[in-house]
Amino acid sequence: HVTLTPEMDATWHFELSSSAPGPKQWTRHAQGTLRIGAAAPTLAAELEPLRSMTMDPVSEAFFHDTLSGWNIDWGPRWHWLTEIQRSGKVSRGRLTPPQTELHVAGSLAPALIDNSFASALAGSNDVEGTVPMLPFAVRTLRWYGSAHGAVFSLTRSLGTTNSGSHYADLVIRDEHAVLAELEGLVLHRAPQDIFLHGGRSSAASGQLHSITWQATPSMGPGETLVGRW
Repeated sequence: HVTLTPEMDATWHFELSSSAPGPKQWTRHAQGTLRIGAAAPTLAAELEPLRSMTMDPVSEAFFHDTLSGWNIDWGPRWHWLTEIQRSGKVSRGRLTPPQTELHVAGSLAPALIDNSFASALAGSNDVEGTVPMLPFAVRTLRWYGSAHGAVFSLTRSLGTTNSGSHYADLVIRDEHAVLAELEGLVLHRAPQDIFLHGGRSSAASGQLHSITWQATPSMGPGETLVGRW
């Protein structure tokens, strides 16, 4: 559920919420300010040298093994990262969709955004262990257009706190233009008992979501199904 509340000219406050079955109790997942007519890219100019900088390659197998160790298993349509390189606190990733139609017209594909977040991990020295590091917040997102062909993510690490939060700035671009700028991306450790809320039956098996089939009485004579598949 998304709500938009006007605040001033071309500016809205937004909230993303969901409700569980039963009494309406809403859980707010994200909130922020939406503004139309962002300024020209500025972060991209700062990170432009990363496009030609000499960096050390990061093994793609090691990267995906790290995600698998966190119980994050991407399907074949979600594997966009084809190249990852890093040098100190900066990194560069090349993202190519498995199928060109996976690019979303007028927007950025969810898999592209997720892979860009994952590429930001290359700039962190804190990827060991079995507790996953997940994106928790973004201070500012500026979106400029949709992607075509191969896409590049340019990341500048801003450091890791004692609590395990990793901060970074990120630029997403293709060969021709800047697509998005993300300032203040926060990646944070997500212990299973907190992230899966412990009490859920799926938490014990390490699942975030599960489907349970339940038997229902068969239809009687003359009854028809309501709805459609």
